[in-house]
Amino acid sequence: MIPVAHFCMVVALLTPPAADEEQSAADPALAQVLADPEVGPVVRQAMAFRDEGNGDAALEQLRKANAVLKRKHGSAHPEQLPILDLAAEILFEAGRFADAVPPLERSVSIREGLDSASQPEGNQVAIASSLLLLGKAYAQTGRPDRAVDALARAAVIFGTTLGEDHDATAATRRELEAAATTKEAG
Repeated sequence: MIPVAHFCMVVALLTPPAADEEQSAADPALAQVLADPEVGPVVRQAMAFRDEGNGDAALEQLRKANAVLKRKHGSAHPEQLPILDLAAEILFEAGRFADAVPPLERSVSIREGLDSASQPEGNQVAIASSLLLLGKAYAQTGRPDRAVDALARAAVIFGTTLGEDHDATAATRRELEAAATTKEAG
């Protein structure tokens, strides 16, 4: 299943984000994090701060939650994905593209490290979603070479997974064309 938070980031131009309850129901990793008695309340607080428009407070709560998960599971555990995704979403929406790059890179790295045989098709969409946002962040921070690489990878994954006619594939191809034009002009 496609993680709703991730899909909404990518297709924000198409669909508004789902409510937190819907997100946790559709995203097993988020549901697992929210069920953790130590991390869940911190992440819920971060989501509340985000909903109130207080991105900095939300990010601070996400840092705390991520630190707990790192202590419990190490630095590359799948339970970190909802936290990284939410942090990247908050930073991206605030126009803090350079700050959004590290959580997006980490999200891609963790997802690509998961055993693809045991992962649902949604993991590929989540990888592509992160790559799309990463490419856009690279483009916004003056790194057109990296933007083109990330966007090209995202376009291939979306095209293969969702189909060439899907809105996410088309949006990614448009971003790729823009980044390629910038790269050629630079």
